[in-house]
Amino acid sequence: MRPRQDGIPGPLLLATLLMILLALPPGSQAQTGESRDRSTYLAVMATYFQVPPMELEILLEGRGAIDELPVLLLLARETGMAPPALSASRRGGATWMDLLRRFGLSAAHLHVPLEASDVDARVERVWTLYRDLDRSAWDRIGLTDEEVITLVHLKVLSRHHGVSPGRILQARAASGSWVEVPGRLSR
Repeated sequence: MRPRQDGIPGPLLLATLLMILLALPPGSQAQTGESRDRSTYLAVMATYFQVPPMELEILLEGRGAIDELPVLLLLARETGMAPPALSASRRGGATWMDLLRRFGLSAAHLHVPLEASDVDARVERVWTLYRDLDRSAWDRIGLTDEEVITLVHLKVLSRHHGVSPGRILQARAASGSWVEVPGRLSR
């Protein structure tokens, strides 16, 4: 049998390559976009909070919401509580605001300065409250879990990447989740 002269691999060669790729262990194949985003996100969180990446993986086992990880780590750092204890309180029904208040923290602690031109629907209510209330009243602001998650991501990611919180909001608007944002900022 003569080799092809047009430079295009024959069907047998393609089938053989495909079989070899499928036989490789999953970790040896190229990462999917989703797993690459997850790895980048966890690397950013590990670096920012100075936590070994493996510890983050352990924290996430059975926990579910990866986008709550920076809130958990920030609260653990600010209160001195172990992340698993805080996670257990969350699974027990406590909101992030409940946990902040339990440890003497408030919405004032989560304030992130934003330009009016950067405000989107995700932060509009909170931004309006911060703008309209005297700073001394910020500790009485009640936040939803989603607002806490958003403010913490704005704080962590803007500091880590050295960009404005407004740039983080733009990246989040162009992404499907918070997990995708660090990868989008790195491109």
